[in-house]
Amino acid sequence: MTPYASIINYHTFSYPVLPDDGASMEEFIPSGWSVLAVDSGDLDKDMTIDIALVLEYNDSIRVDDNVLAQPRVFAILFRNNKNGYDLALQSDSLIPMNDQWNMEDPFNENCLSIKKGVLELNFSVFHTAGSWCTTGYSYKFRYQNGEFLLIGADFSTFWRNGANPSAEYSYNFITGKKLTIISPADDDENGGTEKKWSTITGNRRVTLSTFGDPFSWNFEGETH
Repeated sequence: MTPYASIINYHTFSYPVLPDDGASMEEFIPSGWSVLAVDSGDLDKDMTIDIALVLEYNDSIRVDDNVLAQPRVFAILFRNNKNGYDLALQSDSLIPMNDQWNMEDPFNENCLSIKKGVLELNFSVFHTAGSWCTTGYSYKFRYQNGEFLLIGADFSTFWRNGANPSAEYSYNFITGKKLTIISPADDDENGGTEKKWSTITGNRRVTLSTFGDPFSWNFEGETH
């Protein structure tokens, strides 16, 4: 274990640069890193199996004076005609670290999936102290015209103590429609669940490369 005084500071930490290609997934895993999550499926519609994976640094770095966390890297590997893989995308900011003392890890091995050619990433914010609010975030990307396009997003807010209304927002960027569902607080005897469809007014063309960080994506005046 690294002595605390010798732990690397986040601001001086250097993320690895993954190779452009490799014969196997293992060749994309740098020394000192491990696979946190992985799934496979045909993402680029060439009838071969591609890989999406999240790597996690084995050691901890100092994020704040009293907070240690392990950096993470997201990568997509396309199967090539040499029976190996090409690096299609690397992001050092897409997968948040577990760096909040009063919050459960926002990402785990079940938060990454590939279904019918669609890449899905799920995150959650569950505070163990300081808040009764639990929020969920889900993003769906599909590869087309050489980039991963955001085709759907879902957000939910739930109050575990039932003191406030709960909300669900579902965006379909293919149809341009948004579904909003508001459920009343537990003590609201007269309130009922409200459902409303509306037209998406924000920029519908968002890609995985331009998406930025989860929990800081601003869309239609709200941060998701």
